[in-house]
Amino acid sequence: MIVLLVLIYSSLLWLVFGQFRLLPLNKWTGLAALLAGVAAIGGILLVMNFYQPYTPDGRFYFYTTPIVSEVKGRVEEVTVKANEAVKTGDVLFRLGSAGYRISVDTARAAYDRAASAYDGARREYERSVELLQKKAISPQAVDTARDSMTFAYNEAKRLRSALEDAQHDLNRTEVRAPADGFVTQLRLEPGAMAVPMPVAPLMTFVNTSKQDFLAAFRQNVLQEIDPGDHAELAFDALPGRIVRGEVERILPVIAEGQLAPGGELLSAHRRFPAGRAAIAIKITDDLSRFDLPAGASAQVCIYTGRAKPTELIRKILIRMQAWKNYLFLP
Repeated sequence: MIVLLVLIYSSLLWLVFGQFRLLPLNKWTGLAALLAGVAAIGGILLVMNFYQPYTPDGRFYFYTTPIVSEVKGRVEEVTVKANEAVKTGDVLFRLGSAGYRISVDTARAAYDRAASAYDGARREYERSVELLQKKAISPQAVDTARDSMTFAYNEAKRLRSALEDAQHDLNRTEVRAPADGFVTQLRLEPGAMAVPMPVAPLMTFVNTSKQDFLAAFRQNVLQEIDPGDHAELAFDALPGRIVRGEVERILPVIAEGQLAPGGELLSAHRRFPAGRAAIAIKITDDLSRFDLPAGASAQVCIYTGRAKPTELIRKILIRMQAWKNYLFLP
């Protein structure tokens, strides 16, 4: 940016002093031209940095979900393919379910017996109530029948819960997609042992239903930026193209100010990094026709609507950045 402004001003001096000789070149005019150039370029840079701020640190951020088995078992089948789109609820892989099916069958048989015992106890209680009304049995016999029915009911309820738990474990042998998306860098193969440990995910699921574009700006320009301000982006993956957007929101926190629970105290001798503020940009152009990967980076500039004369310079500079992306520069 500075180089471009210096070249433009140098060309202007060449026209004034060399080509058209509008002014004589001596130590006084030369010094005046130098000081005027420094002041003009410095003023333009200051105004642009405040009212048309620029950052090379913009990126599409996507959300991932570590896929962890909720039950223990050996992987029997991997049904998903790497980078293949799946829908919410599609099966990603299956664990061996023979042991869980036996548990379900055992729990169902126990529940059926308990349910049958409860039905018999309930009928016995109802019969005892009728006999009590006929004064054929004592009230103590009715109480005994009621207690038997209550015990049978509680036992059937407990075994019903055990059956539901066993069925739930069986259902969890099929691990399903938590959202629309895909699995990338798939390395899971049949035969691997799956254990319900959050620190040992079996695959990483990429959620395609939500992406955020965030750009990191210096804090001294934040007071000039408002939601709705126009923005232009030059993606590294789209050389020569300018993508339009607008400021959606300014994130209310800066990561460098985070204090996490812990036993370590803050030290006054430690240098606290200033950090940059993250600004969410809403892309208004249609990017569906481009093969733009999640995580793609871009240079971003924001136009606040103030200091209009310098907007043209910023527009030229961001387009030069887009053209520069044709080159394989570090």
